Amino acid sequence: IEIVPTYRSLSIYYDPLKIELDNLLEKLKKIKSSPEETKTTSSRVIKVPIVYGGKYGPDLKFVAKYNSLSQKEVIKIHSERNYLVYMFGFSPGHTYLVVDERIATPRLKTPRVKVAAGSVGIGGRQTCIRPMESPTGLRIIGRTPLKLFNPDKEPPVPFLLGDYLKFTPISEGEYLKFKNE
Repeated sequence: IEIVPTYRSLSIYYDPLKIELDNLLEKLKKIKSSPEETKTTSSRVIKVPIVYGGKYGPDLKFVAKYNSLSQKEVIKIHSERNYLVYMFGFSPGHTYLVVDERIATPRLKTPRVKVAAGSVGIGGRQTCIRPMESPTGLRIIGRTPLKLFNPDKEPPVPFLLGDYLKFTPISEGEYLKFKNE
């Protein structure tokens, strides 16, 4: 019915009325012992504009202080690499990306109840983008004006598993202009 990838595993949901567990396990063993070469689409690098700090990233100062860095250094480190989209979870379009260990920061002890859509946070070695307003324990360092989930579009998320995201720092003025467009 569905496969759900994570960092280290793959969950397989199946209908036992359509295939028995033993048959499914046998098919999986065959795949494991002689995997076929599959065609894959080439990964894309998608630029994601981010306004860092201030009211859009209230935890940027904390992340900098925790890691003995300046806020500019955190922004540089966060935006200098391409992030592989490993998986989606928590809510539709919520991305899971691995952050550079130099800016890894513990989650909040008490999660915030409401965080704006587009917020970018760090929690441990993860950095994630909130596709919609929701609670989170991540340290919010910025926000993108991009709409990251639209159920009326196909696909409903502007990037796919295997794509790379490149965070691009923008000013508050650019954020507001982009948001209004």
